Amino acid sequence: MAVGLADRVRSTTQAVATDRRRITAVVTVLVPVVIVLVMGWQRRWISDDGFINFRYVDQIRHGNGPVFNAGERVEAFTSPLWLALLSLLDLVLPLRVEWIAVASGLILTALGFVFAAAGANRLWRELVGDGFSFPAGLLVFAALPPVWDFATSGLDNALGVAWLGASWWTLCRRVLPQRAPNQRAKTASIGACMLIGLGPLVRPDLGIMTVAFLAVLLVAEASWRARGRVIAWALALPLAYQVFRMAYYAALVPNTALAKEAGASEWTRGWGYLLDTVRPYRLWIPLLLLVALGLIPLVQYVRVRGSRTESILIAAPIAGGLAHALYVVRVGGDFMHARMLLPSLLCLLLPLAVVFVRGWRWIPAVLLAPWILVSALVLRPTYDGVPGTGITDERAFYVTGSGRANPIRIEDYRDGALESERGGLAARRVAELGGRGLVLGLNTAVLLPLKNGVVETPIVSVVLTLGLYGYAAGPKVFVVDSLGLSTALGSHFRVPPPPANYPSHGWAGHDKRHTEVWDVARYAAPAPFEPRDLRDARRSLRCGSVPELLDAVTAQFGPRRAWSNFWDSFHLTTFRIPEDPARAVRELCR
Repeated sequence: MAVGLADRVRSTTQAVATDRRRITAVVTVLVPVVIVLVMGWQRRWISDDGFINFRYVDQIRHGNGPVFNAGERVEAFTSPLWLALLSLLDLVLPLRVEWIAVASGLILTALGFVFAAAGANRLWRELVGDGFSFPAGLLVFAALPPVWDFATSGLDNALGVAWLGASWWTLCRRVLPQRAPNQRAKTASIGACMLIGLGPLVRPDLGIMTVAFLAVLLVAEASWRARGRVIAWALALPLAYQVFRMAYYAALVPNTALAKEAGASEWTRGWGYLLDTVRPYRLWIPLLLLVALGLIPLVQYVRVRGSRTESILIAAPIAGGLAHALYVVRVGGDFMHARMLLPSLLCLLLPLAVVFVRGWRWIPAVLLAPWILVSALVLRPTYDGVPGTGITDERAFYVTGSGRANPIRIEDYRDGALESERGGLAARRVAELGGRGLVLGLNTAVLLPLKNGVVETPIVSVVLTLGLYGYAAGPKVFVVDSLGLSTALGSHFRVPPPPANYPSHGWAGHDKRHTEVWDVARYAAPAPFEPRDLRDARRSLRCGSVPELLDAVTAQFGPRRAWSNFWDSFHLTTFRIPEDPARAVRELCR
C-alpha cells in the first residue's frame, strides 16, 4: 500500500513538473513572438518591390495570367509561392491586397517562430532532457530591426521565415519521433518531403537550404528505395514549376535572375553587404555567446550519444545557413539592408532557437540579455551615401519619401516626394481617356506614336522603378523599366562596365540599366531622320536570336508555343545582347 502510494505521488510530481516545463516553454517562446508581432506592426509598410507582386495579382485578377504586362510573359517576381498565396487570398478575402500582404507577413513570421521553437524544444528535450527553456536564438533574431521591417513590406521574407521554421520542425519530428524505437516511422511522409522541397519556390536561393534539409531526410532513411522516394516527392513541385517556367516564360530562371546576373561573382560588394549587416548590431557578440550557450553543449551531447542522424540534424541548418550567406556574398549582396542575409541567419539559429539552460550555461544566457535590449532599442544602421555601396535602409527611404510613418496603400505614396505613384496614375488616366503612345519617364504630355500591333495596351511607359508606378498605372499600361526586370529584352543585355572611379554600378542587382533608345526602337513607330544609335537599335531587334526571344514571350500561348519555348529556353537563357546599339549591330547582324 505504501509503495503504491509512493509511486502515485512520484508519478503526480513528475506530471506536475512536466506540465510546469511545458507552460514555461510556451510562455518563454511567446516573448520573441510578441516582440516581432508588435514591432512588425508598428513598422508596417509596403516597399516598391512589394507592389511588383501586387501588379501580378492585379493582372491575374483581370484574366491576363501571371504577367507583369498584358501580352508579354515575363517572370519579374522572385517567389512563385508568395505570389500564389497573395493571389489566392485576394480571391477569397474582402481586403485590399496591401493589407492582405501585411497581415499574411505578420502571421507567417509568427508561425515561423513557433515552428522553429517547437523543433528546437524537441531537440533539446531529447538530447539534454531538462533545464530552463530559453528562446535564445529567437530572441536574437527578434531583436534585429530588419526582421521587423521585412515582416511586412510585401516581399517574401515572412514566407521564408515560416518555411524555415516549419521545415526545421518537420526534420526534428522525423529524426526525434519521441516514440519507442520499434514504433518509429519507416520513412518520411509525403507532406514532409514536399514541404522540404518548397525552398526554391519560396525564393530560388533558398534551394540551398532545401539541399541541406534533404540530407537529413536521406540519412534518416534505411534504404535507397526510400531515399529515392524522398527525393521524388521533394522535387515534385519545384520540377513541375520549372517545366511551367520553361514552357510559359521561355527561361530556365526567373527574369530577375537574368536582369541581376545571379550567377555572376561580386565578392567585394558582397563582403561589404555582409559587413553592413553585421556591424550595426555587433552580431558577432550574440553569435559567440550562442556558441557557448547552445552549440558546444549540443555537440557534446550528440558525441556521447553517437548518433549520426542527430549529428546531421544539427549540422544541416548550420551548413545551409553558412552556404546561403556565402552565396549572397558571392553574388554581391543586395541593395536592401540585411534583407538577403536574414534567411542565412535564421537558418543558422534553428538548432538554438530554444536552448535548455542549467549550470554554467546561465553565464552566457545572462550576458546575452543586454545585447538583446541594446539591439532592439538602440542599434541602427546609419547611411551617409557612401559611393559605390548602393545599400539603403529601404523602409526609412520609403517612409521619408511618402511622408507617412506607415505607408501601406498605394494612395499613401501620393502626396510625398516620390513621383512614381502619381506618374503611374497619370498614365492610367491617359489610357482610360483613349490616349495611345509611348511615354518616356513620368511626362505623359508627350506621347510618341506606337508601332501597330506591338503591344495589346494603348500606353507604353518607360520608367526606372517598377512597383509603385506599375501598380498605380494598372493593366492597361505596358510598363517597361530601364533596369531590365519587367521585359525579356532588358534582362538579356550584357552588364556594361561600371562608371569610372566606382567599384560597381551602385545598387546591387541593378547593373543592367539601358538607354531609352532600345525602348523607342522596340515600341515607337519609325520617324524620318532618326539618329544613328536608334537606327542601329531598330536593326538589331531584327537580327540574331532577338526575334526568337521576343516571339517566345509575346506570341499567342498554346501547346505548340509551350513545346517550342521549353526547348528554346536552354539557349535563350544564356543569350546576351550588347547594350551599345552599334556594337549590337556588328555582333548580331553579321
